[in-house]
Amino acid sequence: MKLLLWLDKYFEIALISAGIAMMVIVMTAQITMSVFFSTFLSWSEELCRHIFVRITFLGISLSIKENIAIKFDVIMEYLSERAKLILSIVSYAVMLVFFIIMIRPSIFLAERMGHTAATTLPYSLSLIYWVIVFSIILSIIRLIQLSCAAVASLRRFSELSGGDE
Repeated sequence: MKLLLWLDKYFEIALISAGIAMMVIVMTAQITMSVFFSTFLSWSEELCRHIFVRITFLGISLSIKENIAIKFDVIMEYLSERAKLILSIVSYAVMLVFFIIMIRPSIFLAERMGHTAATTLPYSLSLIYWVIVFSIILSIIRLIQLSCAAVASLRRFSELSGGDE
């Protein structure tokens, strides 16, 4: 149970942090090799580019989890608490539909890229595309969590206000 709570809180942050650390290590090695040994690592740029793509897609689910995804901030300032919750639920539903629609083409693309090898690295590019599928699924999970929390808040708000508003 503690592991699940930890994963819920830190999963994306841990993966993104590990990715950034890997990029820093690889690029530091590349600079060191270039400056001190007049040679270079042929695979470093491609690896960092792949890590950057992974970090970007994991960042989508992190922004959803932290509730800092694009939203109607200006409009929200002028709405009641109940209206804010309703608008949030609607926006979560729109994003949820979008991500659900994106699963199928993402899986198709990941499967298609299985035969395409990375230029300088010993793996298939499908690895990159499966991370996209994973990030979409993770985003869906995070949207469901936010939606459930918003619906629960709306219910509590309605109960406290007696359903008047």
